[in-house]
Amino acid sequence: MKFFNWSKEDSEILLLGIPYEGKVVFKKGSSLAPDKIRWASESIEFYSPYQKKEVKDFKDIGNLNFKGLKREEIFEKIEEKVFEILKESKKFVLIGGDHTITYPSICAVHRIIKDFILIHIDAHLDRREMFEEDELNYATVIKKIEQKIGEENVYTFGARSCAKEEKVTDNVHFFKVYENIKKIENVLKNKKFYVSLDLDVLDPSFFPAVTNPEPGGINFNELIDTIIFLSNYKENITGFDVVEYNPMISEGLAWSVTASIIIREIIGAMSNQ
Repeated sequence: MKFFNWSKEDSEILLLGIPYEGKVVFKKGSSLAPDKIRWASESIEFYSPYQKKEVKDFKDIGNLNFKGLKREEIFEKIEEKVFEILKESKKFVLIGGDHTITYPSICAVHRIIKDFILIHIDAHLDRREMFEEDELNYATVIKKIEQKIGEENVYTFGARSCAKEEKVTDNVHFFKVYENIKKIENVLKNKKFYVSLDLDVLDPSFFPAVTNPEPGGINFNELIDTIIFLSNYKENITGFDVVEYNPMISEGLAWSVTASIIIREIIGAMSNQ
């Protein structure tokens, strides 16, 4: 099954499913997201009315297979695949999966590009030192990334939930995404960046199909505005991941279609066509 039932063989943008879900989750289901999103994509159009163009410039290379692998082996497989993509001078869109997948992907980017930033769009800070006696999961992943690339290189937007122990740096912007991300325009102009989008940044009254919903989120249009704003600096985008859609929380077609449209808009924003 391909996204849009389509794949452009010579595209510079590769779409890859990462059906990984760690043990520490509120409710299982995010590993089903890559296939559910592809299935729903058949009911939407190639054409983006937001960007006023058809979105066909991508190659869907399927899902990574983690059957029988331990967590360390899974993360190594993710890192090596993303590294391989980057070595070919291509860009990527990863479909998770829980948010932990961002860590091995960032590790791959860091092997090639030392000076880059992470744009983290999420309802949560994900900066705990430890959660449920585990140092690496969806609640600690951004802390681990800060330790890898430096906390000054991690920018969070849309947060509205945090634990007392989590450090709130000057790069953490609560509640609003679009108006705050515009404040770092000079950074986006001058540095390579990776974008990690946790769909729980959306308000659950609109998009409830996430593992850890938080009220008070942004709406769909603000997210689309943000993606289109980032497209102004597409030459600096190294990759994008979309995580934490959970088809088992809310099984309706509307949520998988919405996630598919978001993926379409991300691909369109990264493409020069």
